[in-house]
Amino acid sequence: MRIILSAALAFVCAACTQVSGKAAPGKTVLCFAGDVTFDYAVKKTLDAKIDPFGEVKSFVPYADLAVFNLETAITTNGAKVEKAFNFRSPSDVLELVTNAGFDIAAMANNHSMDYGWIGLKDTIAALKKYKIEFGGAGSNLAAASVPLIKEVDGIKIAFLFYGYVNPATLYAGKDKPGIAKYDKKAMLDSIAGVRTNCDFVVVNVHWGEQYQDYPNELQKSLGHALIDGGADLVMGHHPHVLQTVEFYGGGAIFYSIGNFVFPQWSDIRMRYTALVWAALEKKDGKVTAEYSVMPFLRDYKYCYPDTPTESEENEIIAHWSKISKEKAAFTKGASLGQGLYSVTK
Repeated sequence: MRIILSAALAFVCAACTQVSGKAAPGKTVLCFAGDVTFDYAVKKTLDAKIDPFGEVKSFVPYADLAVFNLETAITTNGAKVEKAFNFRSPSDVLELVTNAGFDIAAMANNHSMDYGWIGLKDTIAALKKYKIEFGGAGSNLAAASVPLIKEVDGIKIAFLFYGYVNPATLYAGKDKPGIAKYDKKAMLDSIAGVRTNCDFVVVNVHWGEQYQDYPNELQKSLGHALIDGGADLVMGHHPHVLQTVEFYGGGAIFYSIGNFVFPQWSDIRMRYTALVWAALEKKDGKVTAEYSVMPFLRDYKYCYPDTPTESEENEIIAHWSKISKEKAAFTKGASLGQGLYSVTK
C-alpha cells in the first residue's frame, strides 16, 4: 500500500481508480512527470490492455495542475523527418492521459516535430480535443513561445517551455512551425514579462546529455541564469535518467526527472522515475514552495511506472541523494503525505 496523507485526506492505495478533493487544503499543488511516449515497446503495453498510468492515477488527480513531457506526435499523417528515432501515437492514448489526471503537456522537445508540421498540427488538435493544455510548440516561434498562465486559489502560475535539441530544423522560426528554441535572452525576457503579474514561474527545459547522472555546464549555467532572472522552478527533461536536484538562490532546479512511460530499460537508471510535487502557499502576498517526490520503478517489460518494493524505493532515493549530494536532501515524510520524500536544501 502507498499512503498519501494530509490533514484532510484518508488513506489512498495504489489500487484506487478515482480520487476527489485537494491534497493540501490552503495550498496549490503542482505535479510533474517525465518523458512520455506511446510508440515502440509501449505499443505492447497498450496491446496488452495495460493502462500505463494505472499505478499513478490514484495520486496525480490530487494536484491542481499536473504536467508531463509529451515525446511523440499524435498523428496518423505526415512523413518522418530525418532523425534517429521518430515517435507517433494514436489520439485515443490521450484519454489515458486525461484519465490519469494530467492537465498540461510540455512540447518543446525533439519528438514534437517527428512527423513535421502536419504531425504537429494533428497533435495540437488532439490535445485540444482532450482538453489538455500545452506549451513549447506551434505554427511559428511566437506561437511556440507563448507562456501558459494559470490561476489556482489566488496563486497565478506561469509555465514556460523551451528546448535545446538536434536537429536544429526542429526549431520554430518567424514563419516556420516547430518548438520554442533555447535562447537565453528570449528566455530571460519571457521570465521578466510574466514575473510582473505572476506569483510563481516554472520553466520547463528539454536539455542535457542522455544517460548522464549529472548536468553539464550548459545546464548548470543556464539553470542558474533562469533562477537569477526570476524563475522559481526549473524542470528538466531529455537525459532519460534522473539527474541532480539543486536548490540555488531562491529557486529549485530538477535537472532531469527521467523517463515516465518510455521504451527504455537496458540500464536500471532508465527505469528510475518519480512524480515531483510542489506545494505552493501564499502568505502576505508572497508564495513559498515545498517540494516532494514519490518514486516509482518502471516495469521492465511494459515500461510503465510501477510501485516499487521497499528495497527498490530505497535504491532509487539513495541514487538520487548521491547525485544531489550537497545540493539537495531527501527525507521520508512530507507535508503532502507519509509516502513521499521531502526535498530540501
